[in-house]
Amino acid sequence: MSVSRISSFLLAIPLLLLPWITACSQESEDAEPDAVDPNEWLIRAYTFPSRSLNGGFASRERGSLRAPVPPADDATEEELIEFLKKSSSVVLHFLEEQGVSMPEGAVVAYDPETYTLVARLPRVGHSSIIFLSENMLMGFESFLVHELTLLQGDAGVIRGAMEAAATALNHRDLLDELRVSDDIEILEETRLESRSGMRSKIDFQRGQSIASDLFLTDDDQVDYGSKEYRSGLFFEIDPILGADESTIDLNLSLTHPLSEPAVRSEPFTFRGERTISSPLTDTFPTSLSSQYTVRSGTTRLLGAWSLNPASGVVEENTAQIAFISADAVKILPVLDGSLTSLVEEHADKVEKIPEGELVYEQVAEEITEGMVVRRFVVPPTFLSSMGSGSSSGAGGAPADPFAAPVESEPRFTIRATAKDILSSAGIQFAPGSSANYLGETSTLIIRNYPDQIELVEAYLASVVSGVEKSIRAEIYVAEGPGSELREFARSVRLLPDHEAQWLELRDRESIRIVDSLYLEGRSGQRSKIESGRLHEFHTGVQLVYPEKEGEVGPSGLVPETENMLIGSSFEMDPVLGADEVTIDFSFSLKRHFAPAERRGEANVDLNAETIGLDGPTTTFHEGSLLLATVYRTGSMRLVGFLKPHGTPEYDNADILQAVFLRLTIGKLE
Repeated sequence: MSVSRISSFLLAIPLLLLPWITACSQESEDAEPDAVDPNEWLIRAYTFPSRSLNGGFASRERGSLRAPVPPADDATEEELIEFLKKSSSVVLHFLEEQGVSMPEGAVVAYDPETYTLVARLPRVGHSSIIFLSENMLMGFESFLVHELTLLQGDAGVIRGAMEAAATALNHRDLLDELRVSDDIEILEETRLESRSGMRSKIDFQRGQSIASDLFLTDDDQVDYGSKEYRSGLFFEIDPILGADESTIDLNLSLTHPLSEPAVRSEPFTFRGERTISSPLTDTFPTSLSSQYTVRSGTTRLLGAWSLNPASGVVEENTAQIAFISADAVKILPVLDGSLTSLVEEHADKVEKIPEGELVYEQVAEEITEGMVVRRFVVPPTFLSSMGSGSSSGAGGAPADPFAAPVESEPRFTIRATAKDILSSAGIQFAPGSSANYLGETSTLIIRNYPDQIELVEAYLASVVSGVEKSIRAEIYVAEGPGSELREFARSVRLLPDHEAQWLELRDRESIRIVDSLYLEGRSGQRSKIESGRLHEFHTGVQLVYPEKEGEVGPSGLVPETENMLIGSSFEMDPVLGADEVTIDFSFSLKRHFAPAERRGEANVDLNAETIGLDGPTTTFHEGSLLLATVYRTGSMRLVGFLKPHGTPEYDNADILQAVFLRLTIGKLE
């Protein structure tokens, strides 16, 4: 089919939009050699809830028409072919009434009960059906489906996924690759439904009752109560479906344990040669809380974190990673598969596929000389950038909200077209020019003169700048000789981006990555991720005195406890700059270098002339980094050092841990 013929066809059928159309423009020399054939004949099924086909529509040529009902399951072949002829005739005529012309050989069947439309068309013709189907689906009630997947395995493999996810729009391929990796195991896979604006949760936690509020009387009797520890998966989500019925605003939190609660007994005081102990319980939580916007049908990396060996439950070089998928599902009948089989088996008996180039009844004029065709990827909310239902025309002033209502004024809603929106922005459309939007791929097809194409580019740049964006943060902690890392810091001191130097540093034999974290969040809102051992420890003893009058001296004692997370914690509060390229970034990173140490086993001799008081103490080997800085999207920088301690290796050598941070703006489209 010639370039001019394709161009003529698109002028005649403004709804016909495909990404391959760029090959028909002056940019055709840049087309990929493996581009799909637009003339390839395909059979596809669509959800097509057309009120006109179901209830009937008026036709100038043929009067009132309505789609016939498919025959019963035991229908004869003649009845099936007769239905297919009638259905195809009615549906094709309906499409012509919508301004969509189909080529010779087209066969279309429709089931009014299940809203199933099955079409045998060339690839170029299916784009019109897609466009009409998506517009008909707008306004139908939807429920939301979320799938959570939690994986654990080699930290190097998971870090590779982190780096790839920072610039990817959809992380489904990353999840599929990790699923089949020999270095990765699946910890949790679960599904959760919800409704827009309503909170839903999954709770797989198991309760465990532990003794608490212990009280030791002066005659060695023990009173105690109990408290419950819960361990297991807990996932809560509060989604909101956007007005475009495609974007989903997520507010979520996730908790998952590294291990079951561990109960141990430790002394909290001494009576001469006697040691008095009480039970302590450690839990092993991993928790994440964040909020951002996703597009329906996509999978996103929710978070990733290394498992700190200081927690005492995992081996070094182990990490976990979580993915979340979100889908808006329309409440519609399931597609009728038998209709597809009917078209596959009998379409040729209704009409043969003609040989040669496609032939249409309607053929428009040739493309205007000097015009070009350009394709743009735009936000999925593009058609919403102009309010619907406004009493003003495209680009007109808004209606007066304080004006008195007019009783006789007709009320109706008009959905702005791509051409309406661009015209309101000052783009001119001469005869032969066009603007069409393909919702399935958020693609805008423009045919116009080059000077007007430049204006379109400028306008779209302003539209994209307002699209919802999130901030993706990657933290890497590299450990190595202090002299080497200090020299590295001096070499990059005045550089705004350390990406190239970081790639060289991490490959050195003297350097190892001891921690990595990934977290995504919305501008202006705080997000947090932490993982480790919630270590319970004694902090003191409270003497209890009798309440009765006349009694003196303590009647008993109660141990006092606190807890601290032994592991890693990362909290961030990003703010996207007005230029939507720079990021004001505040964050806090805390990590432990070694397990907690307890001291205080010596007994106290109460009969000695000099009594030395003693009690247990706990030492924590923790380092933290708290700072506020500014970034440009995509940049990687060394932001600070931590000095590890708590082991002979650390205490007797010059070792540093360098903290690297990469920030990327995650776009919705």
